Amino acid sequence: LATLKQSLCSIDGMAIFNTQHDGFVCRDANGIWSGTLSDDMLLVPGTMYKIGVSYAGTITYQCTLQNSVEVELAVGYNWIGYLGQATTITDAFGSGFVPTNGDMIINEDGQTATYQNGVWNGNLYSLQNGHGYVYYSNASITRNLIW
Repeated sequence: LATLKQSLCSIDGMAIFNTQHDGFVCRDANGIWSGTLSDDMLLVPGTMYKIGVSYAGTITYQCTLQNSVEVELAVGYNWIGYLGQATTITDAFGSGFVPTNGDMIINEDGQTATYQNGVWNGNLYSLQNGHGYVYYSNASITRNLIW
């Protein structure tokens, strides 16, 4: 997180970095950071993070490529990051993961795909590498998804 915060410092104004479960950190107009995340927190592949800034700019960071990533899907809403290259949602999940009827994927533009009787329906047809999504799990238990 410390490296990402340095990149965010290169952008004028305020900034916020948010996770689904672990907390947040924000920088005020005076450049002071506050929040619940520590600088030694590691970014986890397959996890979606939200970054907001008050002015346009470029954020540069480096990462290590992963061959596969395991993502825990709790019952209800989950933030997930997609790292694959599949051309359809069905291909993105592969044969090792069977969605539950009523599962839903939502992209940042509000497009959705809902799983029903073995088929994803809606106006979201594919997942894009490097993008984050909200996955609603209608299952009664926590499941693991391996990208």
